[in-house]
Amino acid sequence: LIAFRALDRVLEAHRSRARWRTRLVQNNALRWARTTLLGHMTGWQPAVHAVGPWRPIELIEQAPGLRLRTADVHASLDGNDGLVSVDIEVDGLDDRPMATLTVGNTRGRLQWANPHRLSGTLRLPGIEKWWPHTHGTPALHRVQLRIGDVEVDLGRTGFRTIALEPGDGFGLVVNGQRLFARGACWSAADLVSLAGDRARLAPWLQLARDAHMNMVRVGGTMIYESDDFFDLCDELGILVWHDF
Repeated sequence: LIAFRALDRVLEAHRSRARWRTRLVQNNALRWARTTLLGHMTGWQPAVHAVGPWRPIELIEQAPGLRLRTADVHASLDGNDGLVSVDIEVDGLDDRPMATLTVGNTRGRLQWANPHRLSGTLRLPGIEKWWPHTHGTPALHRVQLRIGDVEVDLGRTGFRTIALEPGDGFGLVVNGQRLFARGACWSAADLVSLAGDRARLAPWLQLARDAHMNMVRVGGTMIYESDDFFDLCDELGILVWHDF
């Protein structure tokens, strides 16, 4: 059962008066609703409101055998070495078969904590780092999991450090190098459908890369972007500043 509650009823409810009012939207009561402001900022885009499901809905059947419940993959740098730590939860196994993690050409064994959870850390000496495209190559490395005879593709990951520049100002340091961040605020590839697939996203993000942007900001008044969005930014060497 999927229910769509009328936003008008939320906006008509009596609330306390705001201490300050924004001119971005016509109805300041929108601050009480957990919804995107896309389509409500009429000075910025046409009044097209988000209604209904805006991401694919999948019905997942529980087939017999191994089922991957969660896969937490974390990549970091230790000097010039890459570290990949994984925490995996599975269902559908009666025993604890050998499990390995492969990143690029490096492979290591994972350890079972219990019949449903395994974890481990893999060190990759002298790994090629990920850089914003303005400063180098956005190198990505394939991550693969093998549990018994079953192989699972965990996508790709990159290795980089990012930190705030010391001092009273505000600046970013990537892989020990100061970064001049230049880019723009991101709204949506398609205001009507709010589509987040590669086909819709790629032309816009490629234009941003070709314009020498190395960062885009996803504002808190927009939408949560899709996995394809972040994958494309990784591939193109674009950092993402994401508001809560």
